Amino acid sequence: MRQQKYDETDRDYLTRWSDMRNTSEGVVEAQAISWFAQGCRHGSMLWQRLQREMPVSLAEMIKIADSYALGDPTQ
Repeated sequence: MRQQKYDETDRDYLTRWSDMRNTSEGVVEAQAISWFAQGCRHGSMLWQRLQREMPVSLAEMIKIADSYALGDPTQ
């Protein structure tokens, strides 16, 4: 699992995580979702959202992360 770097935008983290996910074999969807959520910068709005209600599908998780990336003030 990779952590979101302190100065890494949500968009950059999502892109880096997606690249890792696409090159990994044998990772089940639920585990990939959990790894993404655990890797988000602690305390960020995206992290808080994922802690309140974990997405049930990878598509849902990516949609949520993408929506938060669009509003990331560090972009």
